[in-house]
Amino acid sequence: MHENVRKEIKRGAAESILSVKFVYAQTKMDDTPGDKARTLSKTFEAYYKVNSGQEDRHQSIEQIETALASASQQLDDNYATLFDPIFEDLRTFGVGTITPVQKPRIVSLIEASGILRGSTRIQYPSGDDDFHLPEGHNGLGYSKLIFTILQVISFHQTYERTTPKPALQVLFIEEPEAHLHPQMQETFIKNIQDFIDRKTGWKVQVIITTHSSHIVASSGFHTVRYFDRSEPQLTVKDLSTFEANVKAAPQGDETLRFLRQYMVLHRCDMFFADKVILIEGTAERLILPEMVRRCAKGLLHQYVSVIEVGDAYAVRFRDLIAFLNVKTLVITDIDSVCPKHRKACPPGQGQTVTSNSTLKHWLPAKSSIAELLATDPADKEQGHVRVAYQIPETDSGACARSFEDAFIIANAEPLARDFRQLALKVAFVKEVGADPTADEIEAKAYDIAQRLSDHKTDFAFDVMLLEDWAVPRYIAEGLQWLA
Repeated sequence: MHENVRKEIKRGAAESILSVKFVYAQTKMDDTPGDKARTLSKTFEAYYKVNSGQEDRHQSIEQIETALASASQQLDDNYATLFDPIFEDLRTFGVGTITPVQKPRIVSLIEASGILRGSTRIQYPSGDDDFHLPEGHNGLGYSKLIFTILQVISFHQTYERTTPKPALQVLFIEEPEAHLHPQMQETFIKNIQDFIDRKTGWKVQVIITTHSSHIVASSGFHTVRYFDRSEPQLTVKDLSTFEANVKAAPQGDETLRFLRQYMVLHRCDMFFADKVILIEGTAERLILPEMVRRCAKGLLHQYVSVIEVGDAYAVRFRDLIAFLNVKTLVITDIDSVCPKHRKACPPGQGQTVTSNSTLKHWLPAKSSIAELLATDPADKEQGHVRVAYQIPETDSGACARSFEDAFIIANAEPLARDFRQLALKVAFVKEVGADPTADEIEAKAYDIAQRLSDHKTDFAFDVMLLEDWAVPRYIAEGLQWLA
């Protein structure tokens, strides 16, 4: 076996092979009227330094230096006239006793870099361009964007000037989303790649660290490296591997197309979440924050991503959630139907089955309503994922089919007391009359919910008007598991 042979090289030699540039997030941007930071102005000064040595490409810089040399000569003549009497007086000091004070000469030393240093100012036109505003009056977002772009351009200019060219260049950009609004984030991530592609022969690896769902969505799966810190040992996961695995599975292309489209159209922040909740409808999404406060306060101190997917599409997130290895709760409806006609019916009627894709094909992978209701809570879990669907509020009670009738069963008493203040009270009146009891509302929960099927968002707002209500049992159990 050959022993490892190591040879030390000088730092300069290493830097000639590998060139690295960092654009940090915490720049000293200032948008106060005092304009003290002047970060952009100083950045343009630095850009001048980088490019001042390129004689063939920067004629404008040579013109600046030629003009400054001419101005310097005129100043020298003016200085001589102005200060000559003072110099003569200085010479009289020490005459006859010590060596006379030597006559100094004052000359102007004006360099282009010196002129820029401390003298460069960025200003922005205002109104009809009659006056300009200083750098500090521009928004932090635009200042940060200009700063970042200029850093990248300077890195490329340095590469162009360097001989020999470094074999590998790496550009690190830390959290470019700071101060950038979402549209600007998306534009930046697209344009940075276009900029690099336009620079012929510039082989640079760009590494961007981010917490922005907009940047992730605009980048595509194949560029994302996900840092999984759910275990003590951090793991870096390549989402191009996930993409390849899904593509090889049945209907993989369709699943990938759906996930890409979802990430673009929705704020998909599950990549940065401590935990994820997949929900089926708008009503659950609107009321979920209050349900968390009522039965699982521990989640209030964690970063929980809530994704509204519906029962038909939750399964398409299965591979992505497993790949990210993040703890996930899927809240869905039992969706009981008659096995013969496939029409909706209460879960307790005959040999009913579920029409819910999540329950049939993911968790707990059962179709019979009787089997679903008999499923042990441990069998509703798989790895870091748990499903929650309707179960009886009491062990001997009736089971709901949807969130609405589950809520009505769990809150029959407060609804009987306060339903007159609800905007949708007509749905109750048509089923249980104008003065119902809690038992009557509970017995007719399924029928009332059917009347509310086209008004689920309004029902959620009605729930917010109730003074006191309970979280349906299946959701409470799921949230407590997640917490």
